[in-house]
Amino acid sequence: MKNNLFLMIAVLAASPLMGQDAKQIADSLSIPPVKAGAKQLPMPSASGAQIKLLGADYEQLVNSKGKIAPVISDTPVNVSFKVTKDGKEAVSKDYEIMLQAPQAAQGNPKPRIIPEILQWKGGQGEYKLGNTVTVACPDKELGKLFAADMEDVLGKKVKLVVPGAKADISLSLVKGGNLGKEGYRLQIARDGVRLGAAAPTGLFWGTRTLLQMLRQTPGSVPCGTAVDFPRYQLRGFMLDVARTPYPLSYLKDVIRTMAWYKMNDLHLVINNNYIFHEHYVDNGHDPFKESYAAFRLESNMKGKDGTPLTAKDLFYTKKEFTDLVSYAKKYGVNIVPEFDTPGHALSFTRL
Repeated sequence: MKNNLFLMIAVLAASPLMGQDAKQIADSLSIPPVKAGAKQLPMPSASGAQIKLLGADYEQLVNSKGKIAPVISDTPVNVSFKVTKDGKEAVSKDYEIMLQAPQAAQGNPKPRIIPEILQWKGGQGEYKLGNTVTVACPDKELGKLFAADMEDVLGKKVKLVVPGAKADISLSLVKGGNLGKEGYRLQIARDGVRLGAAAPTGLFWGTRTLLQMLRQTPGSVPCGTAVDFPRYQLRGFMLDVARTPYPLSYLKDVIRTMAWYKMNDLHLVINNNYIFHEHYVDNGHDPFKESYAAFRLESNMKGKDGTPLTAKDLFYTKKEFTDLVSYAKKYGVNIVPEFDTPGHALSFTRL
């Protein structure tokens, strides 16, 4: 009797799962916990269904085959799966898993950086900077930019030294690892600061983290190790420079602010026009002739009546815009110009 009861309970517990379709299974998976130091992602299972890993938001930590890279601190990662059952496929929602470090976090707490550092293993003590700070950097332009920014933050003299020489802060390009183009590894010890990355872009983002640290505790940085790379490839926003005339000096301020927060994509709307045409019509005016419209780039085009395409109140010359693109590139920002057609194109249709 007892055995039959246990059998009935097992059947009742299993029947809802077995009756689910691919989509229902995909959205109700039970992900096994990941043990500390695990090298392979444990896969969920469901009776009568095939489950395949689709990917992770941090591919550097969990690749397409489920291989797990080492972490220095507990790190959350989102993963998703493809479920196949009865010839039908479904993509799961994102499931958050926790990659656990082999050792519990100790030492200095994670610095408060925006965006948050992905991994941090705190050390003991701090590294103090003297009245003159020395920096070694393999990229001359990056070194100059970083030195100027540090002088602005610290109010101290920053001196560039040749790569390999003893320095307070040493930047280097490294091979191997899973850092990708934008990742970096920052090691702060009592004998100096070392910043490594696979590409100059990663080095640049690492300097932004250091600058944020120094802004909070001028003259010193807490000992510890950070491993950081972005979750999203594109991080930016759109600015409509056509409806509102923004001078180049303002755009450069925007670019520097974006870089401070590791944003890398600036979408500029180059042409646009006032869209509330009823305000003109209600007052007996023709909006297609009178409403505000602007094309911000220098152009030789003119209409039959001599009306220029280029905005009269403010525009950027070809050289100015080319220089702006180069300026943004130094700060890790890509400029995406938008020519809004066929809509919002009064500056063109009036020609």
